[in-house]
Amino acid sequence: MKVGILYDSTEPEARALFESVRASAERLANRIEVIDAGSGTSAPCICCFQCWTKTPGVCILPRDEGTGFAEKFWDADYLVIVSRITWGGYSARIKSFVDRLIPYLHPYFTKRNGEMHHKFRYDSIPLFLAAGYGARTEGEEATFRELTEANRDQRGDRLGSGTFVVGHDADVFGASVTCGEWLAKEITR
Repeated sequence: MKVGILYDSTEPEARALFESVRASAERLANRIEVIDAGSGTSAPCICCFQCWTKTPGVCILPRDEGTGFAEKFWDADYLVIVSRITWGGYSARIKSFVDRLIPYLHPYFTKRNGEMHHKFRYDSIPLFLAAGYGARTEGEEATFRELTEANRDQRGDRLGSGTFVVGHDADVFGASVTCGEWLAKEITR
């Protein structure tokens, strides 16, 4: 089993959750790939959709960490995203990497679990799991859960929520152990 982890090392909270996630992944997976959004740069997706039409499956932007990110994780079983919750979504650094995964998909649609989703370009895509922290309100937490569960639903998998959220009034460092336990449960379902 291969587990990919995306996090931002510039934030101490992300590092704490990452260490817990990595420890759990090391116990359960035989391959782990890590991308640190804090030390790499990913040009933002420009929504040109050339990766669908002109160069199928390949981003036309110059090669950078975002391109490497997509190439590293195309064959992962799980992709764990550790991010600060910003307005109910991923932080800007994390989002710039996640958006670069669009070449994994076709522009065509298919129905999964009664919902319309893009077809996969390859046999499968990694199952997205997300650990979020730093929301300012319960509303931001709820929006993050909805977003990350929708990301997970892209694959049609509905086992568990796939999302771990450190409450807006909770201690991230104290919750890091719980985050590792959550990941172990999600992977062994």
